[in-house]
Amino acid sequence: PELVSCVVVNDFVGLGYGTLTLDNSSGEVERLAGDREVMEGGVICCVGAGTGLGECFLTCDAGGAYTCHPSEGGHKDYAARNATEAGLKNYIVRKYDPAGNRCSIERVASGTGIVDVYLYLAGEDPQEVDPTIDQAIKTAGSLQGKVIGTAAKENACALCVKTMDIFAGAYGAEVGNAAVQYIPRGGLYVC
Repeated sequence: PELVSCVVVNDFVGLGYGTLTLDNSSGEVERLAGDREVMEGGVICCVGAGTGLGECFLTCDAGGAYTCHPSEGGHKDYAARNATEAGLKNYIVRKYDPAGNRCSIERVASGTGIVDVYLYLAGEDPQEVDPTIDQAIKTAGSLQGKVIGTAAKENACALCVKTMDIFAGAYGAEVGNAAVQYIPRGGLYVC
C-alpha cells in the first residue's frame, strides 16, 4: 500500500487521541474518581510526566467527534508550597533563568525535574547523601531520575525518598490544577 498522507502531531496529541480507544470498563484504566460517572461528550484531559510535563485536552463537537488540542501546560509557573520548595524554586531559577524569576512546573514534575530536586536537596543537606547511590545517579546519564525513583521505592536512600515526595506533590498539584482548568467530565488521564 502507498502512503497517501501523513500528519505529524505533538506526542500528547497522539496520547490524547489514544485515550479514545481505551476500554474504561475492562480494567485497562484504573478509576480514581470514586462513583462519579464519566460524561459522554465531556472534555477529556491528559497530564503526564516524562522528560518534561505534557498536557493536552480533547473537546467533542455536536456530532460526537473529539478534537485533541496540544498544550504547553508544563510551562505554567511552579508554585512552591513550603520553605523547602521555595528554596528549590530559587535554585531552579538560578540554574535555568538567572536573568529572570521563572520556574515552570515541569522543572520539578518530570524525569529531569526529579534530578534537579535531588541535586538541590543534596546541596542543602550533604550529610544525607548516600555516596554509592549518588555515584550511581551521576553515572546514569539520561536514567538519573530512574535511579532516584528506584532508590526511593526500595527505601534505600532518604534523600531520594524526599526527592520523590516533592516530585509527587508537585505532579499531583498540577493534575489537580488541570482538573480545575479543563473541568474534564469526560475523564482526566494521568499518563
